[in-house]
Amino acid sequence: MRKLRIHVCFLLAGLTVPIIAACATRMPDEGVVGTAVAGTLAALPMPTPQPTAYPTKAIFTASYSILLDPGVSGTMTYADALGFTTTLDFPGETASTPTTVTLIPELATDPPTGASPAAHAFVVLVLPGGQLSKGFVFPLPVQVTITHEGAFLLGDDELRFLWWSGEDWTDPAQSCNPPKTTSLDLEQNALRSWMCYPGAFGLFSMSDT
Repeated sequence: MRKLRIHVCFLLAGLTVPIIAACATRMPDEGVVGTAVAGTLAALPMPTPQPTAYPTKAIFTASYSILLDPGVSGTMTYADALGFTTTLDFPGETASTPTTVTLIPELATDPPTGASPAAHAFVVLVLPGGQLSKGFVFPLPVQVTITHEGAFLLGDDELRFLWWSGEDWTDPAQSCNPPKTTSLDLEQNALRSWMCYPGAFGLFSMSDT
């Protein structure tokens, strides 16, 4: 008999601007979903502390988290007031122990040479067992989908989605082993990429000059 997949999604309102949704999927006989289905809003002290030496500056004083249980996939969606929506899809293999993934909306202030920030950036932190892991590697790539409602075109040839490697800004999909590809869906005005490491991410408008 074919099994039905259950999809549970909680929409959370944080500040008056950002919105976060956290979801998880499971098969009916996979047992209790537990805390993986419930996203949490965790306010940070003011001013927002820098989690590490990323070339970014926080513009919000809140972080958004989802707690992933082993074997349970999850989805985190963040929407800002500028029309950008970012969705992170975590495979069930992401967590070997209860693991919190936190997203902090930020503004990239140190762009690559010949580029300027495109007003959408964020930091992803991973906390297995509640402890921050700076050397965490996702067991399987996490899909990142960024869409925009409005006149801002993600299909612009000069637009890049980049990750701070600790030394420079690079395509996060290319950091995976084997490398994956960042792609554009012009009809949906969507950019799809992959992350294999946490850290700082941002959209940048590149210039040939």
